[in-house]
Amino acid sequence: MYQKQNGCHPCGGCIPNKARLSRPASGKPAGLAAYGGLYNSGTQLVFFTAADVPVQVKLNTPMPLKNVTAVNNSLTVQTAGDYEINYNILLNTSQASTAAAAVRRNGEILTQTRGSQTLAEDDTANLSFDGRLSASVIVPLSSGDVLDLVLLIVRTLPDNLNAIINNNANATLSIKKLDS
Repeated sequence: MYQKQNGCHPCGGCIPNKARLSRPASGKPAGLAAYGGLYNSGTQLVFFTAADVPVQVKLNTPMPLKNVTAVNNSLTVQTAGDYEINYNILLNTSQASTAAAAVRRNGEILTQTRGSQTLAEDDTANLSFDGRLSASVIVPLSSGDVLDLVLLIVRTLPDNLNAIINNNANATLSIKKLDS
C-alpha cells in the first residue's frame, strides 16, 4: 500500500515542489512556445562564384511552425528568447575542396554556427567528394530576426566545381525556443 512521505505522490519519481514543471489547466505539459524548420524537397545545384562568399541554401518546404514564419528560404522569429538552432547539409562536389556552412541572422553569419569540413572522396560515378556539415547551438534571438542557411567554399574555389545537395534530410534548418 502506498504511503505519502514528504509530500510525494504515487508516480514513483518524486520531484521537490520547487522543481515541478508547471502545467496548463489541461494537465498536459505546455510544450515549446516557438519552433519551426525548413528542408529542401528537391535536388539543388549549388553555384559558387568565389571562395569565402556565402551562397544561400534553398529550403523550399516548411516543417511544422509555431510562432515562427517561413518565407523565401528563411525563418522569421516571432518571439524573443533563447533558441536552439540546428542545421544539416550533405554536400557532394566534383573536386576536392573544403566547404563551410553557417546560419545567418539578418544577413550576418552567426559565428557560433559556422562549421567546415574537407570533403572526402567517395565511390560514386558522378560527383566524387562528400561532406556532411551540421551544427547545434543555443543563441538569444529577437522578435523579427530572419535566419537562413548558407554554404561557402573555404580559401580556394576549384575551377569548374560542380556541387549538389540532394533532397529531403540532406538540407535542413530548424529552431526551437527553449525558454517560455
